[in-house]
Amino acid sequence: MKKKPILGWFPLLYFYQALPFFWVTSLSTVFYKQMGVSNTTAALLSSIFYAPWILKAFGGPWVQSRSTLKRWIVGTQTSIALLMMISSIVVTTPFSVTGLSILFMLIATLGTLHDIAAEGEYIHALTSTQHASMIGVRATFFRLGWLAMQGGAITLIGITGSWQKVILVYLVIMGIVPLILSRTLNSDSAAKHLSVAKEEEKFLKILAQYFKKNEIIDILLFLLLYRFSESQLQKLAIPFFIDPRVKGGLEIPTTSIGVIYGTLGPLFLTLGGLLSGWLISRYGLTRLIVTIGIAANIPHALYTWMAFHQPEKIIWVATLINIEQFFYGVGFTAYLLFMVKTAQGKNATAHYAISAGFMAMGMMIPGSWSGWLADRLGYSWFFVWVLVSVIPSVWVTIRGRNVLQRLEKEPSHHT
Repeated sequence: MKKKPILGWFPLLYFYQALPFFWVTSLSTVFYKQMGVSNTTAALLSSIFYAPWILKAFGGPWVQSRSTLKRWIVGTQTSIALLMMISSIVVTTPFSVTGLSILFMLIATLGTLHDIAAEGEYIHALTSTQHASMIGVRATFFRLGWLAMQGGAITLIGITGSWQKVILVYLVIMGIVPLILSRTLNSDSAAKHLSVAKEEEKFLKILAQYFKKNEIIDILLFLLLYRFSESQLQKLAIPFFIDPRVKGGLEIPTTSIGVIYGTLGPLFLTLGGLLSGWLISRYGLTRLIVTIGIAANIPHALYTWMAFHQPEKIIWVATLINIEQFFYGVGFTAYLLFMVKTAQGKNATAHYAISAGFMAMGMMIPGSWSGWLADRLGYSWFFVWVLVSVIPSVWVTIRGRNVLQRLEKEPSHHT
């Protein structure tokens, strides 16, 4: 069967992948803040929602052995749309915080299954060369989905003041995507290959094969600590913008926050992701990964400056956020390609899923304590701590480069 054009499904698949993920890990924080929940509790709960994505480490082999990738992708997307419909009702009830917390977790679980299948499609439907050339496109559309959710949803909340209306808007989007992908996704040998798992590829053996990798310690350190600083910053960025100035925040209107993330933010993010993908495809990840890792983390100093100076002009805040978005796009692209390169070989889908699970763990654990730290240190000194947290991130990036150098010398990793 002739493969369908990559651009007919690839951008939309990764745009969608971001929607449930950031709905439960980022927008939940905004919801809790507006409901009067403390930073400590809001950051803890929204970090716990990462837990299902950690289960990628266990769900990959299970998904691989039971159905086609296309059925998993379309089926989970449809189920998430149904949960969003239920959310639009629950949010109007007196138990909205408890009810939505449960629904957030259910959506996260389905989002995890969707992501496992999506990564399988990415790894098996594209060639090794396309992995590198398309990694920037992938990261860009994933982050555009993030901006559509975080920028778009926050703007709508500020304009309408109604969470129910916002949920209904994204219900429509999440309902249309599976209708399109049901027609544009491949149903070819890659999917069939994953639908019948051999006995030796079942869970325990696949997991054991992953942990027998020669560079497993350095791989895990990279996955867990590359985003150590960023994971703490992300949980408190929106609360920092929303909180009143007397509490150390910037007291920016909700609508303005959404506009900042939804206007020039996408442009700078896109430029960062595309530039990183182009540079990596031209010069190689091994050569650039340390430089990219440093560049992705140093802009966190901008938040420290904002916390101490509390600029009143929103143009300053918007400019600094856009700079940070640009370098985030640069760094995240390299992170994704590192996972792809260390997952190559037999059972690549399952091994990539395991790595993605550790990526989620690396976001969940530091994020869970970030609200507690911010409530006790105040925003200014919390962001100083975030800047200090760059040190272990750079350290594991250097070790990650060494991993890539050693993998390049192994014949099984040459393509």
